[in-house]
Formats: sequence, C-alpha cells, structure tokens
Amino acid sequence: MSTEQRSDSVPWPIRVVAVLFVLPVRVLWEIIAWAGIFVWRFVVRPLGRLLHYTIVVPARFVWRYLIVAPARFLWRYLVVVPVSWLLAGIAAVVRLCLVEPAKWLFRVTLPLWRMLGRAILTWVLRPLGIAAAWVLRQIYLWVLRPIGWGLRLVYRWILLPGWRGAGWLLRQVYRWVLRPVGLAVAWVWRWTVAPVWRAVAAAARWIRQEILRPAAASIRSALRAIGLAD
Repeated sequence: MSTEQRSDSVPWPIRVVAVLFVLPVRVLWEIIAWAGIFVWRFVVRPLGRLLHYTIVVPARFVWRYLIVAPARFLWRYLVVVPVSWLLAGIAAVVRLCLVEPAKWLFRVTLPLWRMLGRAILTWVLRPLGIAAAWVLRQIYLWVLRPIGWGLRLVYRWILLPGWRGAGWLLRQVYRWVLRPVGLAVAWVWRWTVAPVWRAVAAAARWIRQEILRPAAASIRSALRAIGLAD
C-alpha cells in the first residue's frame, strides 16, 4: 500500500485534530528544544565559565594560599616546634636529673654490688645447688633406678616372653587354620563357584544376543509398521 493510499484511508476528523492540536504541540516542542539549546550554549555555559573564573578560581587561590598555607605555617612554628623543644627539654632534664645520677651511683656502688653478688652466690646459691644435687641423686638412687630395674625385669620376664609366645601362636594359627581354610575356599571357588558363574554369564549373553535383541527388533518393526514408533 502506498503513502497516498494510507493517508486517504485516515478519516478527515482525525486529520483535523492532528492539524489543530498535534502540529502546534510539535512546533512548540521544537521551539522549546531549540530555545533550551540556545540558552545552554549562549547563556548557561558562558555563565558557568564566568562563575568558575570569577568565584571558584579566586576561592581556590584564597583557600590554598591565604588559609591553608598560613595555617600550616602557624601549626608548625606555634605548635609542633615548641612542643618538640619542650619534649627535648624534658628529656634533657630527665637525663641530667635522673639518668646521669643513677649511672654515677651505679658506678660508685658497683664494688658493693659485686660483693653482694659474690656473697649471695657463696652463701645462698651454692648451698642451694649442692642441696638440689644431693636431692636429685637420692631420687635417682632410691626411686628412678629401682623403677628402671623393675621395668627391665618386667620387659625381660613378662613382655618379651609374651610377645614371643603371641608371635608363635599367631604363626601356628596361620599355618594350621587360616592357610588351610584359605586354600579350601580358593579350591571351592575355583571348581564350583567360578564355573557356575561363567556358565550363568555365558547363558545370559546368549539369551541377550539370541532372544532379547531379536525380540526387541521384531517389536520395534511391528510398532513402526502400524505407525506407533518412528
């Protein structure tokens, strides 16, 4: 169908409505769209650039060089540097009033500490060490060595003979019970179960090859002939 035929097929009331309402709305929409493009291109964008270079750039300059930089300078030289000097002075006072006197006192009293250490070693630690050694020796002589003898006797006269007897008993059980039973089971399996299994398997293969597959093929052919199968 051509364009003229399609336009002729539209009723004239619809044409009148389209001309009176749709066409003015479309024209108004085009005018608004072009007006928006004009306003954006020649008003909003230049105004934005003007605001950027007259407000944003000066404000950024003021913030960076008139606020942040002086604040950093004041923070460094009014807070950080005085606090560091104060801490260094406190450290120097502590070193001069506490550390150095403590070092001097330690150097002066070092012979006394050495004598005290030798006295403690001679009159306290050495007797304690001798007493501890004597106690440990007595524990070894009267506790640990008898226990070791007892364990050795238990191993020699109980555990070792029991282990050997258990090994001999297991060998005899294997030789006279387990091995003959295993040989008998193998013989029975070889001459009874295995032949029966092979015969059953051969019969099953023969039934599948000679009966089931031909029967299935015949059934499929019959169903295909009457239209019940593809």
